[in-house]
Amino acid sequence: MVQEPGYTAEELVRDAAEHGFQATERLITDWVTKGLLDRPARRSLGRGQGSAPGIWPASQRQLFLTLLNKRQEATRLATLCN
Repeated sequence: MVQEPGYTAEELVRDAAEHGFQATERLITDWVTKGLLDRPARRSLGRGQGSAPGIWPASQRQLFLTLLNKRQEATRLATLCN
């Protein structure tokens, strides 16, 4: 079974910077809360060990970059949501 690559919030922020966008992990959290991005998948580290950082699939990475691009045109968050 081939596993799809996943991206942590830190990797998404780094990827955004490489594409010329300003983004923070807080922005990602806010957009997840508002429903612009899906919640990350959580991976367990084992019983009693907590969980690893959440990861987003490649499709959410592309959506994130598209939203960052459209954010330059939108004056309000509601416009970006539409």
